[in-house]
Amino acid sequence: MLLTCMACLTLALPALAWAGTADQLRDEARALVGRTVERPYGSAWSATGGNDAATVDFLPETTPAAALALHLAARELTDADLAVARDRALRGMMSSIEPTGRLPLMAEFGRRVGRKPISEAAPDRRATIAASAVLLTILADGPTDRDERVAGSASRMIGWLVQQQTASGAWASAWPTDALPERATRLIRLDDPQFRDATMVLLVASKILRPQPFATAGDKAIDRLLLLRTGADAKVAEGLWYGVYGMNGEPPTDAGGTGPADHPVAVDSLACKYALETLVGAYALTGDMTLKDPIALASKRLAGLGDGEEWERFHLPKTGQPVATTEPMRDDLFTVVDVRRNPFMKQGFGLPAALSAARSASALAPEDFAKLLGAAGSLSDRVALGACGLIDEPMATDLPVTPAEARAYLAARSAPSGASEGLDVPERSRRIVALVQRLRIEKLAGETP
Repeated sequence: MLLTCMACLTLALPALAWAGTADQLRDEARALVGRTVERPYGSAWSATGGNDAATVDFLPETTPAAALALHLAARELTDADLAVARDRALRGMMSSIEPTGRLPLMAEFGRRVGRKPISEAAPDRRATIAASAVLLTILADGPTDRDERVAGSASRMIGWLVQQQTASGAWASAWPTDALPERATRLIRLDDPQFRDATMVLLVASKILRPQPFATAGDKAIDRLLLLRTGADAKVAEGLWYGVYGMNGEPPTDAGGTGPADHPVAVDSLACKYALETLVGAYALTGDMTLKDPIALASKRLAGLGDGEEWERFHLPKTGQPVATTEPMRDDLFTVVDVRRNPFMKQGFGLPAALSAARSASALAPEDFAKLLGAAGSLSDRVALGACGLIDEPMATDLPVTPAEARAYLAARSAPSGASEGLDVPERSRRIVALVQRLRIEKLAGETP
């Protein structure tokens, strides 16, 4: 009798784990909803204020990230209340789109949406990219009665993104970021995720919305990225990337003729990570077999510049020797998704995960590689999570794909725990995404009620 009862208890434990994760996910999502700024035309979040704030934020890690987190939670839990809250957030973003198609970084939520005109040397694309990615992943989940407005809003924002693209397939960024337009230098930057995210959004849009201009713009961006690679004369750094370029594609120079004078003429590990992820994502989305060789070459060269776990930020072409960077040259020049990291300290830069994904892409057919990526959700999910800053490695392939792998994964990793009171919007959104992922893996492992 005792043995029978113990067996029953053992069988019940997985279900209890699943229920615990689901309950925690629901509580976190409801806490996020409690921070919304509500208006008749929709809702949004403020990065610094509560639900009584007059100004709301559309930076990727605020309203777009929160809307995406609610969508993933509502989908995983089949929770109608969370779905309603998500739809209000979608309306808040769509109501704030400017006539040009751009979503501003901030808006005044009064009786109607108010926007402040800003003089910029190069328009800030971050909010538009992130919100577009969120709308696309919602459209990818299947038809609903809201799809017409969502598709129209996504098309407007992505159309604006296409208009911002140069004839050669890149996007301009201003440096310094806070300079007046007449004093700023326009650059192509690969040392932040915007090029990656913009390209991925275009390629996803070409699959979901299907307008040919989106596919053409995505292809142009990939072609430009390939042309920006170092040539054979770079030897051990062949096929890699600098962090910034002039608008004609010329690399930085000591004289500062094409970019910041204090930027080293060196291969940038962080830029290489983003560029490699772009090629890997494009391979999964388009099935373009011609990308396999550039992916294989870049991953081989990058692996040779580090020890498998850490890399210096900058490496000289030809020799691969690291460039000393003990102090930041400009705080606004180099950025990473996780701002808590020192971008000049020897570290992983997300390269172990990026290189693992690149090796898988090189070895697998596009459809098989896309299935491998599907362990963490659809490709549109991954693109949106990366664009919203909710994950650092959107093309990572280290998640389990079989029940046995899922059980081993769960045994080696504890569930998110600890007090969640006082979390800001980005932190709570990341926590929700982590719980959604945990719940998916528990289901894969058979830990369902």
